[in-house]
Amino acid sequence: MSLDVSLIMADLVLKKGTGVFVRKNGQSVELTVGEVAEAFPGSAVKYEESETCEVFSANITHNLGHMAAEAGIYKACWRPEELGISRAKDLIPLLEKGLQALKEDAEHFKKFNASNGWGVYKDFIPWVENYLQACKDYPEAIIRVSR
Repeated sequence: MSLDVSLIMADLVLKKGTGVFVRKNGQSVELTVGEVAEAFPGSAVKYEESETCEVFSANITHNLGHMAAEAGIYKACWRPEELGISRAKDLIPLLEKGLQALKEDAEHFKKFNASNGWGVYKDFIPWVENYLQACKDYPEAIIRVSR
C-alpha cells in the first residue's frame, strides 16, 4: 500500500511524459525515454503530451508513516484535511519544518527505516523535497490524497 498525493489546478496544463511507471525505492516513478530504452531494448517509447489538471503526483510507501510522524509531517502528508488544509500553499511551512527536522538529525530518523528496506530515510528526503517544491510551484493547487 502507498500514499498517493496530487496537486490539481482549476485550468488544464500540458504535461509531458512516457507513461511508463515502475516501483523504485518505495515509490512509483515515471521512466524517462532513456530509462525505458535501457530497461526495454528495442522499444519505441517517446514523450507524449497530454492535457491535465494534475500538475504534480507522487506516491510513497506507508512504511514511512512513523518517520513522517516523528518529523511532524504525518498529518500534512497523509491527512491534510484533518488540519483544515486543502491548498498547496498551506502545506509549505509544515513541509519546510519537517524537512529541516529530517535533515538536522538524520541518524535519529534512520531508526525508523523499514526493516525490509521498503521505506527508508534516503528515499523519503527527496520525496518530501519534491512535494515541497511542487507546493511552491503551484501554491493555489488543490491537494488530493489517496491512502
